[in-house]
Amino acid sequence: MPTSSFEHIHIEVTNVCNFACEFCPDMILKRPRGHIDLELLRKILDEVATFEGRPTVLFHVMGEPLLYPHIFDALEMAVECDLNLELITNGSTFHLIPKHIQKLIAANVPKVTISLQTPDEETFTIRGEMKNLSADDYFQGIINFTRENMRSDSKTIVQVKFMDSTPTFFSVPYKTLRVIKGRDELRHHLSDWKKKFLQGTIPDSDLEELLKKKFGKLLLGVPQFFKIHPKIVLYSFPLENWGNLDEDEFYPAKIGYCDGAVGQMGILQDGKVTPCCTDYEGLIPLGNVNENSLVEILENDATRTLRECFDRMRVDDPLCQQCLGANTRGKSLVRQVGAIAYYKLMKPIFRKKQRVD
Repeated sequence: MPTSSFEHIHIEVTNVCNFACEFCPDMILKRPRGHIDLELLRKILDEVATFEGRPTVLFHVMGEPLLYPHIFDALEMAVECDLNLELITNGSTFHLIPKHIQKLIAANVPKVTISLQTPDEETFTIRGEMKNLSADDYFQGIINFTRENMRSDSKTIVQVKFMDSTPTFFSVPYKTLRVIKGRDELRHHLSDWKKKFLQGTIPDSDLEELLKKKFGKLLLGVPQFFKIHPKIVLYSFPLENWGNLDEDEFYPAKIGYCDGAVGQMGILQDGKVTPCCTDYEGLIPLGNVNENSLVEILENDATRTLRECFDRMRVDDPLCQQCLGANTRGKSLVRQVGAIAYYKLMKPIFRKKQRVD
């Protein structure tokens, strides 16, 4: 299998988390908790560095990466390998462990995505009970890191993620939650955080002019990116499912397509390789990097069988059927056909346009 096709490789350095977010299946995770062995991680990163096409390596499947005991060693290894690295963090340690701010800035990671998700004190309550972290402290820690990074010589781009919980016909959320609903709320929170990040970093007159520039037409139910500073991007993302909906009536997918194990893969903290980050329990094990190289795993029978099914537009695995299915017959059909249209028609056009740009 050509390694040039891979766009995203998710590596779970730990599945330990200090939050209990209602929108995340962490609370129902059945796998043992633990951290990836540092030497195993080194082996993985060295091999990924040989992949053609320079895929994005994301430190995250489940868990909070900044709780990994060797996280800064891991970041240093990834940067030394010249990997296109993205660290995904909930941002809690910026207040809980303030030294993380300067250490992460010094690591010079290409991208840090902060899963802010819940943008105000009211919605912060769905992150679970935090005895040593108030909403104000949490938000201020994120602001402190982002502003310090802006002032530094670091090349790190900070991407701040907001959860769009607006119901749409195509969405099948993991849970019905009220976080940000509708364009007006989304515009309000994006504008509010734009001000929080930029205030005090530029002259008031310049800030006033920047704040006058409103966010344009906002879409709902799709990922959107808004660059507000050369080193800050605001990112809204729809609340979706993790392939584990608890519905009385569910219509599993029978046809469809996914780029799992050919455009993306997940590597769990125990070394198990899965076709995507949605398989957070490791229910579709393709192999284990403790025993085989990634290339060997990508060429084995388990991976080949999964790929052959998708190549015939068939969805045979129960988890994939759940992921591409829906809670109504009509929505399930649309999601199945939509997956084929996206991966086979739309995505190649997007990639071609990106190469031209």
